[in-house]
Order: sequence, then structure tokens, then C-alpha cells
Amino acid sequence: MLGSHGGQKGAESIRMDLITGILDTVANRLGVSRIDIIKGIGFPIAVIFMIFLWKRFHLLLKRARRSLVRKARQWRVAARTAESPAAADAPVSNVEIAEWLHEYYGPHPSNFEFYLLCAEGSTMVSSILTRADLCQINAPLESLRMPCKHETESFDPLYGSKQYVLDRREALFARVKSKGVRIDDKPLYRLVALDRAGLTFSGSVYNGFLKYARSSSLLFEELCDEVPQCRDQSLRGRFNTWRRSGDLLRNKVLPRDVDFSQPSNWLCCGGFGVLMAFNTGRKHTAADGRVVDEYEFPLQTRSVKVADGRNKLALIPKGFHQPTNADFQGGHSLRHAVFREFGEELFDLKEAEDLQDEVHCDAIFHQHPGLHWFIEEENTASFSAELVSFGLNTINGNYDYGVLVVVKDPQYYQQYFHKMKKNWEGKELQWTKTWDKERIRNLVLMSDAWTFESLFHFCECLTRLKALLGDGVDLPSLERVTPVSGVRKKL
Repeated sequence: MLGSHGGQKGAESIRMDLITGILDTVANRLGVSRIDIIKGIGFPIAVIFMIFLWKRFHLLLKRARRSLVRKARQWRVAARTAESPAAADAPVSNVEIAEWLHEYYGPHPSNFEFYLLCAEGSTMVSSILTRADLCQINAPLESLRMPCKHETESFDPLYGSKQYVLDRREALFARVKSKGVRIDDKPLYRLVALDRAGLTFSGSVYNGFLKYARSSSLLFEELCDEVPQCRDQSLRGRFNTWRRSGDLLRNKVLPRDVDFSQPSNWLCCGGFGVLMAFNTGRKHTAADGRVVDEYEFPLQTRSVKVADGRNKLALIPKGFHQPTNADFQGGHSLRHAVFREFGEELFDLKEAEDLQDEVHCDAIFHQHPGLHWFIEEENTASFSAELVSFGLNTINGNYDYGVLVVVKDPQYYQQYFHKMKKNWEGKELQWTKTWDKERIRNLVLMSDAWTFESLFHFCECLTRLKALLGDGVDLPSLERVTPVSGVRKKL
């Protein structure tokens, strides 16, 4: 121990002798004393030390500022969520939401256009992006193809976000749950790429609905917060507010510079809305005096328990594009999804996704005689099912197909009409006759009562129905407007 201590003292003595020797050598070369050398070195060291203290102070100041900004954002998120009009279910009009989105994404994003409709001289804006060639596809429902990987993916669109963004998500999701919204964590199909005609898209299976409900689905709730708070600002002021607000989920999930022609850039789940027209077997005298067949179609007011479009008017059936069972490749067909939802929403059947995985997708047609009718060979010519329209909803980034099903055999309506009833997804079910021009006109003009995607599909499907049934459908004046050029196309 003594030897070790003596060794340390010897090492220190050697270091001091070395330093002294270096100072003496420098002093001799410069012709000054050792004390002068030490004084000359002391001033630069003092300057360096002061610079170090200043940088350290500046770093601490920056950290304190960041902490204050983070806490201010957290306070703003909490205050905006708790005290916003949306929390009290204050109404936010579809027009206000659409104007926000038009200003946020621009009039012509990624070679798509916002769907604008002129009905009886009134122009109605929309959140739907589409193209003219995707508005009247008019292809058999079976023609849609979706090459799909069997494995699933489950990424979180908000992964890596700042804590205040995650706090905002939790606050918005807590509000959704407090409204009694039903969330069944089931897989969804995700759009990755779409061909020009809208009939072939590649995709994958996204697992699952809960992650969607905690990301893309919350963008509507966020809009309900942001729009009312900026009602007194100009549109440009609103846009600047959007651009500066780093705490918005939209800036992470569906940012303003997203390329809508590449759905792989965001979480693009989606679904469909179906206009189902049934021949009632009754006759109607058209305006020109001709006697035509009478058709009726149902619409629904969505319940407060659904994930989107709560208390809004929509087509029925309306649903997400989901696997019917564990066979992701076989279950991707939109035909299976359409008739699955038809059985659930109009015949109140048990949800087909809850069936055992080994059950074939076609098993849904055997759950009710009203569904089995569509696969009976003798009924092939008695109905038609077509893809009519396709659009991307900028509210949440979803894709949506419009489908038209026309049942020409009046026996179907007479046999099954009284067995049709709404399930938990609908609050109210209403039927409209295709010759009732005034009723259809009022429905179209009630743009604020609709979900954006359903009004889009409703108008396009009615146009196709008019082409199929002629005088059996009496429509008001409808024109599709191209936003950029202002070109109008009569529907």
C-alpha cells in the first residue's frame, strides 16, 4: 500500500518535471520568464471557459423553451379537446369541412379532382377525390380484382410522433369511446395500388380495425374540433393555421403534400355503399303518359354506435371492405362483402366475419333465403350488380366504391320486403320510389345530412339507374362540375 502511494507521488513528480521542462524550453526560445508564459496562457483559457459557460447556458435555455412549448401544446390539446364545440356535439356542416379540405389539399391534388355536384342550380362541395373516368365505371361487380398477400401488416400511422400528438390521439379516442361507438377489432383490406380503370388494385390485409380507429378514423373528430374554432378567419387564415399546427394528427396521417395517386403512402382502408333498387310489381304512369314499372330503394340514417357517419344519411348496405374469413385471397371479392353486408344490415343476420374460419366465403349466401336467391341459376337474369363509382375520401384517406344492385323480379320484393329491417348500424330505415322526383330532389339538396361518400355514390348510381330503367326513374337536374376548368357534365 505504501509502495503504491509512493509510486503515485513519483508519477506526479515526473509529470510536473515534464511540464516545467516544457515551460522552460518555451520561455528560453521566446526570451521571457516562466511566469509570463503562464500569464499568457491564462487569458485564452479564461476566454474559452466563458464561451463554454455561455454555450451551456444557451443549451439549458433551449431545453427549458422546448419543455415550455411541449407543455403549452399539451395544455392546448387538452383544452381544445375538452372545451371544443365537438365535445358538446355542436353541429359542423359538411360545407365547412369540405372548404377546409379543399384549401388544405388544393383544387387538383395528384391528378384527382374534388367531386362537385350542381343540383337544381345549387353547387355542393365534397370531400371526395375522383376523376371523370371513375364516376361511371358501370362494370360487373365480379370484374373487380384484388391481388392480395396472405400475410397481414399492422403498422401504426402515428408511430414516432411527438408526445403531444399521441396525447391528442388519446383524448380524441376517449371522446369516441364515451359516445358508445362499437369497435370490433377485425382485419381490413388496405389499398396499395390502383389501375387507371379502378377495377384492379393490389392490396394487403391490415390488422386491424382498432389501429384504424385510433388513427385515420380520428381525423373526422379532429376536423370537428378545428373547423368551429376558425369560423371567423378567412380561408387563407384557416389554411395557415393548419400549416402551422404541428399538433394535428392529419399532418402525420394524411399530410397536405401526400400523393393521392400512390395509396401506399398512407393507411388507405375503405369500403363501399350500395344503392339497391327493387321492382315492387306496381305500375306507375310516367310524365309522357307511358306506364312503367315502379322501383323502390332503401336509405338509412346511421346509428350513433358506428365508427363513421354517425347520425348521417347513407346508402344501405354500407360497410368496410373486410375479409369474410381467414381466406384473405378468396375473401377479397367485393361481391362477398356487398352481400354479406346486405344480409347483416337488411336481414339482421349474425355478422359473417364471426363465422368459423374454415367456412367458405360463399357460405354467406346460405345464411338466408333472401341471399340464396342471388346464386340460384334461374335468377341470373333477374338482377344486375355493377361497380359504378370510385373515390378517395380526404376526411380519413379511405377508398370507397359505389355499387348498384337492381332486382328486376317483383316476386323478390313481394316475398322479402316485409322481412327487411335495420340492424344496430342503422337508426332509421326509409324507402323512396324512383319516380318520386320531388323526394329525390330533396334528398340530393340535403347535402349536409349525408355522409360525403354516400351522396357521391347516390347521385352516380341514380344516374346509372336512369340509364337502365329510363322513364322509371325521374331525376332532378344534376350536373357534375370539374373544379379546375369549370366544365359541367349533365348526369
